[in-house]
Amino acid sequence: MNNSLQEKDYYLVYNDYYNFDYSKELNVLYLPLIGANAIKIYEFLATKLLNDKNMTVNSIHYELIDMLGINIKQFVLIRKKLEALGLLQTYYFEKDNKKFYIYKILRPLNFYEFLNNTLLSELLQNAIGYEAYTLIKDRFSLNKVSFENFLDITAKFSEVYSDEEVEYNINKNSKISYGPNLDQYYFDFSKLNYLLSNKYLDVILEDNSIKKDILNLAHLYKVSPENMADAIEHSIEDITSGTSINIEVLKDYLNQLFVTVKKQKPPVLDNMINKHLLADTYNLERELDEKEKFAKLLDNINYIEFLNRKWGLIISEIDSKNIIFKLQDKYNLTSGVLNVLLDYALSESNSKGLPSFNYFDKIASSWSSTKMVSALDAINFVNSQRDNYNKNKFNRTKSKNYNNPGNFSKSHIVQTPDYIKEQLNSLSNDTKLETNNDSISHDEFEKFLKEKGIN
Repeated sequence: MNNSLQEKDYYLVYNDYYNFDYSKELNVLYLPLIGANAIKIYEFLATKLLNDKNMTVNSIHYELIDMLGINIKQFVLIRKKLEALGLLQTYYFEKDNKKFYIYKILRPLNFYEFLNNTLLSELLQNAIGYEAYTLIKDRFSLNKVSFENFLDITAKFSEVYSDEEVEYNINKNSKISYGPNLDQYYFDFSKLNYLLSNKYLDVILEDNSIKKDILNLAHLYKVSPENMADAIEHSIEDITSGTSINIEVLKDYLNQLFVTVKKQKPPVLDNMINKHLLADTYNLERELDEKEKFAKLLDNINYIEFLNRKWGLIISEIDSKNIIFKLQDKYNLTSGVLNVLLDYALSESNSKGLPSFNYFDKIASSWSSTKMVSALDAINFVNSQRDNYNKNKFNRTKSKNYNNPGNFSKSHIVQTPDYIKEQLNSLSNDTKLETNNDSISHDEFEKFLKEKGIN
């Protein structure tokens, strides 16, 4: 079955939580993890007009991506991010050679649920920093008073009521869980149990909530049972005589192990995303946009040819050695990033020749923490910096736009040729015409849903 998403395919939205307002949770908790575009798509889908069955009528994906200003591959990547964070479930079926997708909107975790989720809370802290995270936790945490130093003696249901006369008839499929859509990440608990038993600490694993937290942290930091055993030993709650651990201390220990010993930055979702998904999003099966074409060119041209064609400069051996080579050696720049750096520095300095090494070095130093590997990374970074700058300059009527390559002209602003506009309009009209001819009536679709058991 080939269910590769196309613009002409249909989609419906089912709202799982009746459109309660979770905008604060989405923007404070989820946006730093998956970005503004993902939140925009989530809110767009969540606010679609619903019928009495809480489901929209069918629409085509072309209308969705056209309204949001993204392409179909980018939509799929963002959709998968929402699915991974437990904000969306996607179902697929075919009818009369037409493809349909049902997007089931799931409610976000509230502040209490999110901040008590070991995986998500740690990712949020890594993304926004300890101080900002602490402010959120202090402001929105339900537990204004800490009960960590007290013994919980609250009675359990089974301790108060006998279950002998209770008949359990639970439909497992009806259980709804919210939060990250985690698969079964393998962690060797048997080995961890053995290591903890040697320290008389294996009783800790009898608590399922602690065991779940350990699994989440093992998933996040990719630690071995040996490292986890050491971390648990350093996180023992003194008041419990070795029967419980302080999760915050455990998280801090593993974070320091990750940063100090493994010499890696704290894990954030942008750096953890599956590289195959990125490759599929920006593969060569679709036509590249103007910015991506320009970036690809910068990745595949040497700096000598680029500076000559774009700026009319002829680089001497001395400049190459004292400026270009020094920059590459110091910052390990790829060809694409180097070309964007050179272009950016020349445009900002208004220099007739190459600026000094110190001028380049100051810019490269501010870029070094971003881990850019391609010209597209660098272009997006420059655009982001300029956008942030221009937000504070409301009286500026024109700003530089690095997205438009032109033909290596000194102007960054290039108008779309009329013949390209005509082709784009023609493509849009053809797509709309094709999808309208494939339309399925609402009554027919309602009948099909009943056949599938969706009432």
